[in-house]
Amino acid sequence: PIASPPPSPSPSPSPTVAIVPKPTMPPPGPQPLPAGVRPPLSSAAGDTEAIARDGCTLQDFGVAPPDCVFGDAHGATTVVLVGDSHAAQWVPTFRALAEQRGWRLLVYTKSSCPLVDTSVAHGKNDRPFTGCSAWNADVQRIMAAERPGLVGTSSTAYLVNDGDGVLDQERSDAQMVEGFRASWARLVELGAVVVPIADTPRPGFDMAECVSANEGSLR
Repeated sequence: PIASPPPSPSPSPSPTVAIVPKPTMPPPGPQPLPAGVRPPLSSAAGDTEAIARDGCTLQDFGVAPPDCVFGDAHGATTVVLVGDSHAAQWVPTFRALAEQRGWRLLVYTKSSCPLVDTSVAHGKNDRPFTGCSAWNADVQRIMAAERPGLVGTSSTAYLVNDGDGVLDQERSDAQMVEGFRASWARLVELGAVVVPIADTPRPGFDMAECVSANEGSLR
């Protein structure tokens, strides 16, 4: 007898492909200002961070970091946001994440004072900012005790005054880089993940005034 050929294998099912709709893009060209922008353009110039109104950030002469906790005060994960006023701009974002994820968020920010292991120039005479150096030492001591799992930090650009005078921009930039590395290395040794955040762009003009003059044709 002639043996029957083996049955052909069933074809493998085609993989399921998820079809993701393309995001809806605004039409090209100028767009009007969306409704409900906060703060209103009329008061944007005087708007300040909530943490400044709450006393949770320091100005020029403050040194002792305030004890401000956001999110879950008893959360298993401690996160720190630290740096100058440009780091403080990220408080709403970090606060929202802390509330969503159950983080214990500590905020340490001081005007004109980055988290850096060097002396930045400050004031009209570009003096060494000794108050910033003292604040840095306090914040590092606190973080060593808290042992955060993640540290977010940001700052604007600075000139350095090493005690012998103000360095030019190129040498200041080089010393700031080394100072950032030294500060961040201490946090990495504690087991923290350090997340440097690029500085907020400076438009070079009054943004609220520009938007107000062009509300119907923004690009």
